[in-house]
Amino acid sequence: MDFVFQGFQSALPVWFYLLLAVATLTIAWWSYKDIRSINPAFRYSLIALRGITYLILIALLINPLFRSESTRYENPNVLVMFDNSASLSVNKGEYKGAETYEETISTLNFPAINRLDFRYFMFGNEVSPGHPDSLTLDGSATNIFNAAEIIRNNERDAKAAVLFSDGIFNQGQNPLFLSRELNIPVFTVALGDTSRLQDLVVQNVVSNSTGYLNTSHPVEVNILNQGFAGESFQVQLISDGEVLQSQTITPNASVSTHTVSFQLQLNEEGLQQYEISIPEKEGEWTDANNAQPFSIEVLDDRQRILSLAFEIHPDVRLVRSLLLQDENTQLSTRTWLGGNRFINGSLSVDPDTLDLVVLQGYPSQGVPSQLSEPDFFHIRKCALHHYSNTPFTVEQSAGLKFNSSYIKFSKPGGGIGKPGASGRVD
Repeated sequence: MDFVFQGFQSALPVWFYLLLAVATLTIAWWSYKDIRSINPAFRYSLIALRGITYLILIALLINPLFRSESTRYENPNVLVMFDNSASLSVNKGEYKGAETYEETISTLNFPAINRLDFRYFMFGNEVSPGHPDSLTLDGSATNIFNAAEIIRNNERDAKAAVLFSDGIFNQGQNPLFLSRELNIPVFTVALGDTSRLQDLVVQNVVSNSTGYLNTSHPVEVNILNQGFAGESFQVQLISDGEVLQSQTITPNASVSTHTVSFQLQLNEEGLQQYEISIPEKEGEWTDANNAQPFSIEVLDDRQRILSLAFEIHPDVRLVRSLLLQDENTQLSTRTWLGGNRFINGSLSVDPDTLDLVVLQGYPSQGVPSQLSEPDFFHIRKCALHHYSNTPFTVEQSAGLKFNSSYIKFSKPGGGIGKPGASGRVD
């Protein structure tokens, strides 16, 4: 460890310290000048020691600054990325698959380079730490973009990177976009046959996994074109073997990426399966990456409302027409005719499926048998609203089996805008 003098840190002027030094030396001389009992040489020695002591104290007051330096030598780190996808095990031209791959790695002989520290990674679908001896070449996909992200995330600790790959990627974004942001050199070791391959790849499908009934659902697709410049191809949205939508793409370059957007209409509730597919073109290297499935859980988010009228009145029609204007409302209507008879069919609505029950009026003679069941209106999380154009008392509510601790009734009111009764059944 070395100490390097950096100077003094003081807010006082230099002349003040010079004057202080002269004063202290004078005090040191004055302290011993009248002592004649000792040897003159010893007396001057005492004067000098006291003067030096004073000067040291003054130097400390000036606050000298020293910096310590230590030097430690470390080998620079180099990231080595190995493509572990199945495409590198295929014999193509002069490339003999895994044999040529292993020979290339052996030729570079990383362990023999003592001046560098190597960190090994393998990538296919995902990136994971590994070693050249553990390569399996069985990855079903190649995502070079993920490998470039690992390089970017380790730029502080690494000085360079080496990438082994055939350059064929069928998953993730184009790594060229991210390579422009890298701040360390990346040395590529090209593997495979030098002939150009023609291939169309469905790289990625972006879609929300949840949708709602009777809504338009956006789907975005990323397509990679390799070698089909000027040739048109279709991107199809398929469900149960039926082509729902398709778009045509005509690339201008031999290697290009394209984004295709679909608006999918969700008309059925439940888990719906879809697929993005590109019909195979003549001369294409493989069609295994021409399709990618995805699914959407379609939920019915509409408000389920039962309008139950015990009287014929314009207000009934008005309320129902207002409710029908809302696309998120699923309205069931029943108008009582007496006994167990209703317009629009029998009262076979399951109360557990309702979010709101709107009651208008009160049966003047008798109560329908369905409404007299004790549990019909004892529904959790089902709101209930009542209004009437005829007198309606709390005593009359007993016939409908309301739970008076949950439903509060006001004095009879009539018509829209007049006091009614509303509440929630919990």
